[in-house]
Amino acid sequence: MGDQNDMDELLALRAERDAALAEIEACRKDAERWRFVRSPLGTRSPYAVWQEGRMPVFSAIADACIDEAMSQEANHA
Repeated sequence: MGDQNDMDELLALRAERDAALAEIEACRKDAERWRFVRSPLGTRSPYAVWQEGRMPVFSAIADACIDEAMSQEANHA
């Protein structure tokens, strides 16, 4: 009977692993999209992170601005 329990546990662990790998792949794609968008114009990206009426915001500055905006939105929820 122990062999069946071991097999069931192994199958459950494989399912968890596969779900985690799928989530990691989705996160990787999101990260690639963000890196592409935050690249300054004139490089490989036709996009950039802009603030309305201000100079373009790129790289770590864009990350900090977005983190701050997300934090403020979370505090208002």
